[in-house]
Amino acid sequence: MALFGKKDKDKQDLSVVDDYKEPFSWRNFWDDQVIGRYRKIRNFLKEHGVLYFFMSPFQYKSRLILKLVLIFTGIMIGIVPRTITMINQAKHRNASSEIANAKTTTVNNITVQALMSGQYKKQHVLAFNIIGNTSDGVPSTTSGFDVNLSVNRGVSDAKHVYYRYKVLPVDASDRLLIVYVNNVKQQDETGIYNLNVHMKHKKPMPTPIEIVLSNQQKTTALYKGGKIRLSALSDSLTDINNSGATTIAQAEKQLKEKLRIYSVNEERLKESQMTLGMTTEKMKSFIKQYSILPTITDTSTTAQIKDLNPNSPQVPQIVSTITSQGKTYSDADVGNNAESTNDGNNGDMDAQASSAADTVPARDTELPQLTNMVQDIESALGAVNTARLTKYTALKNLENVLNRHLSVDEMSHVKTVHDD
Repeated sequence: MALFGKKDKDKQDLSVVDDYKEPFSWRNFWDDQVIGRYRKIRNFLKEHGVLYFFMSPFQYKSRLILKLVLIFTGIMIGIVPRTITMINQAKHRNASSEIANAKTTTVNNITVQALMSGQYKKQHVLAFNIIGNTSDGVPSTTSGFDVNLSVNRGVSDAKHVYYRYKVLPVDASDRLLIVYVNNVKQQDETGIYNLNVHMKHKKPMPTPIEIVLSNQQKTTALYKGGKIRLSALSDSLTDINNSGATTIAQAEKQLKEKLRIYSVNEERLKESQMTLGMTTEKMKSFIKQYSILPTITDTSTTAQIKDLNPNSPQVPQIVSTITSQGKTYSDADVGNNAESTNDGNNGDMDAQASSAADTVPARDTELPQLTNMVQDIESALGAVNTARLTKYTALKNLENVLNRHLSVDEMSHVKTVHDD
């Protein structure tokens, strides 16, 4: 019996050994997780006939049909919507402005920069700034330039597109190019053209400026009611970096914020039984009295400065006062008292102790804070006046050229796109 029992015990021990797993190895991982899963998937596809569909030569036609369906589905889901979106964006951009695609171009010694455009009854006016120093031999009149408009793409009946142009000097480095295009008789709704601008006897632009003409484009202040208004170019010419600068607006916003803080502080002092000599209402009157050129904004034109007086009054310094418990304290008096105290009592400890005992919050705490706020308002007012004067000066320099009357008849002789 013991012998049989021993044999049973040995068998049990061997089963325990059989259940033992080897440590992790890449070989076992590859066999179990990669090869094993691959075989399971392959068997699954084989059992359901999918493998036969992909590998059998008799299913070639069916596989080809599936490929075409997948390609068509991909095009409809991805490419077609994106293409439609891009086309709509291009149409919207082209309909918004003639110079929507125009890029600043440099050729020889000149740089041509698009400024503004407008359309009125199938007549277009386009304005450009030709940048180049006269000292480099760059002319400033119409006779010194060649301007050619030619077909780019999407244009039909081009023989009925006429154009003229005019170059007007602004200063020694800038001159305006005004191009007038008439497509009233053209049997076409839209088209893209090339505009080539260069000095006479010089090489033309290697990459012309792209111009879009559409009957749906906007009427702007540049060309309205059949009249060319050069003053509409004021903002473009004074904003040198073409960044849409809002210097005046920002300065005015800062002044309003300083005045708001002043008002909040006044309300606090009222609750503490203190009264300001320069109230918020008086401060508003002071700002109105000493503000210069109040009608000048960041978008003002040369047509709006004819009757303006740029003379600025001398802005006096505001003296801040606070009245508390029947006594009025001034920042000027506090400054004088501080000087006399420092001069006569530097070594007298008793006098310093007496001065500390006489500390008045309205004089020693609130008044300096009020003085700082007043100085902030004065500084903000000065910034507003400076910004307005700078804008006025820039407009004044452009007044002679932008306030002049320009008619189509003053431009060059009529040219047609078809002839080019």
